[in-house]
Amino acid sequence: LYQNLPIGRGVTSIFYAAAGVAGGGGTGAANPSIAGGSGLENQYVADGVNITDGAFGGIGVYSRVYGPLATGINLSFVKEVQVKTAGYEPQYGKSTGGIVQIVTKSGTNEYHGSLSGFIAPKGFEARRLNPDAFGRFNQAGVAVHQSAWDVNAELGGPVPGLKNKLFFFAAFNPSYNAYYDRFPDMHGVVGLPVLPESTLGQYSYDYSGKLTWKISDRHSVESSVFGDPTRENG
Repeated sequence: LYQNLPIGRGVTSIFYAAAGVAGGGGTGAANPSIAGGSGLENQYVADGVNITDGAFGGIGVYSRVYGPLATGINLSFVKEVQVKTAGYEPQYGKSTGGIVQIVTKSGTNEYHGSLSGFIAPKGFEARRLNPDAFGRFNQAGVAVHQSAWDVNAELGGPVPGLKNKLFFFAAFNPSYNAYYDRFPDMHGVVGLPVLPESTLGQYSYDYSGKLTWKISDRHSVESSVFGDPTRENG
């Protein structure tokens, strides 16, 4: 479903496709309000492992200063997302909001893969008009453009020589997002220069890998590693 919807390029944007999910206000878009709870009252589970921030209740890593930082799970690693808004089973404790379950992709007996890309350069949008761009003083600065691009490669299948027993999946999804900001405009203040526009960029190198060992028709063991190391100049 989410592959055919015009949603944001992140797993957290899928949550809003469920009924009863709305913006969480100060908790950021990554932590929505579910069934009337606050954005920090949900529980997030990936492949049966609780990935909720233990201190604040947000998905992945949550900072007191910067808010939600990262989940580590990119869209290329996601197979299925389920949002429970109410009446969920008793095994889901530690939540007074909603339950979000994420199932990640696994390898199969057939090799499969994909290569894709996304680009949205700043030249594709008009210069943004901001409410505070018309006064004498602009004390906060404004964003005049935004740009983004990412590429994604993924591959899955059986480990050679161990068909029907051991399977792998791997994905790499580097991305770059940039805001082009104009700093506070102090034309009327003597002695302060006019600052140029600045580019605030963020590079992220999302990766994921998974091994699945099929012991029998009833038992299997899965091991996965994923992350999104990011650097920025902001």
